[in-house]
Amino acid sequence: IYQKLYAQSKSWLSSFASSYFTSMIENLKLVINDVHFCYMDSVSVASMPFSLGITIKHLATQPSPNKVGDCVLKEVQLEGLGVYWNFGEHVDGEETEKYYVLEPISA
Repeated sequence: IYQKLYAQSKSWLSSFASSYFTSMIENLKLVINDVHFCYMDSVSVASMPFSLGITIKHLATQPSPNKVGDCVLKEVQLEGLGVYWNFGEHVDGEETEKYYVLEPISA
């Protein structure tokens, strides 16, 4: 009898946790502003230092009022996404002109 009660409580807890986390993900809002990821390398090939990076001015997600079956839809705003790669110049952490592989875009 204890095993049956334990199995039922475990099933209920699993169902509750799954429902709770699903609800949390459905209602999650995320806002990110002014992000710059950069990798600089002047050691691997000393004669050809380089830096590459990604810039994001604004990224926001929020729940969408529309649903498709059981799928959770999110609305996404993106401003100023850019990817750059600078090479053959002094790489020392100072802000330099960026040579964009992907010019900043918004969607």
